[in-house]
Amino acid sequence: MHNPLQDQGFKFHLIAYVIVNAILIAVNLMNPAHIWFFWPLLGWGIGLAAHGYAASKALGRPKRPIPRMSR
Repeated sequence: MHNPLQDQGFKFHLIAYVIVNAILIAVNLMNPAHIWFFWPLLGWGIGLAAHGYAASKALGRPKRPIPRMSR
């Protein structure tokens, strides 16, 4: 069953990743004495990949109803 919140969360994460890393690359290339932009790109990319994997696994998982507890 498709969960739009999982999909929306991943899309927001992906957009933030692209925008922030584009800014970091631009800032780093203005002063290229030491190239460092790939470190946040790599670290955040690993987190983004994990988020994408978890979201894709959650999309394929059938929803089970939560049993109601009697009082």
